[in-house]
Amino acid sequence: MVRIVFFLIIIIGASCTSKEYVELKPVILSGDQLVETEPAGNFYGNVKHVLDFYNVPYKVDEHGVVLITRELRADRDLLRNYTNKANDPEWMEMNGQ
Repeated sequence: MVRIVFFLIIIIGASCTSKEYVELKPVILSGDQLVETEPAGNFYGNVKHVLDFYNVPYKVDEHGVVLITRELRADRDLLRNYTNKANDPEWMEMNGQ
């Protein structure tokens, strides 16, 4: 019985953590590593359009910072893809921005 309760606590804790929202930071390729950078220009405005295009849930805090799930933030390859699209004027124009 104790094992079952412990197991349930672990599962509930993990599911709550993955739905926690954290700041989205641009991800770029630097050398052979994917690294986070500070947002610049209209990055947040553009990336909201990209996230809407792909039906990705996000929130915006009181300072205009885009927040994504902790689970998504762990996927640097996907965030690099979103960053590239948000910084690509041609993609933005072709996709309604």
